[in-house]
Amino acid sequence: MKLAPFSKPVVKAIKAFPTHPYVLEENSYLQLVHHFLLRSNSFLEIGYQKGLVLEVCKAMNFPRSMHIDITNEKLKATPSENNRCKTIDSLTYLQQCFVEKTKFDFIFQDGAKTEDVRYKEYELIFEGNILSRKGVLLVDDYHYRDCRKALRRASKRYPIRSWVMKVVGRKRTYKMVVVKYEK
Repeated sequence: MKLAPFSKPVVKAIKAFPTHPYVLEENSYLQLVHHFLLRSNSFLEIGYQKGLVLEVCKAMNFPRSMHIDITNEKLKATPSENNRCKTIDSLTYLQQCFVEKTKFDFIFQDGAKTEDVRYKEYELIFEGNILSRKGVLLVDDYHYRDCRKALRRASKRYPIRSWVMKVVGRKRTYKMVVVKYEK
């Protein structure tokens, strides 16, 4: 898959942010996230850490994004009216989305690295219809054993189609998984 290049405002936002220069390289994880943002109208990031993706959303004038994490201690980004941050655990937030019938076109899962939490996130996302029809779930941390196990468990229970993408990381190339829910 050929990934869309970054626009000038996005490059400017990335360069102004305290991050590693590899994120601007072709086929970086951030370029993959950006590629799917361009095809979406609503976005959920699970695990924002410093908030680089939040800054990218703002530079793109993205219509609606929510960025959640269990702590904001590392946050360097500034939320906006359309691009918000919330300090909350993923399972509590996803449960709120289920109750409020909140949907997202694109979800970037980069939070917990344990099988149980990841699998519970899949349950809420798929059973709660939090991922819009024809939406995309991008799974980071596929190199962690528990993250792989959780996705494999979910693929046995839910009608999903997935494929692995190799992305450029800080020290090496690693794998992320693109997931489409086929309900």
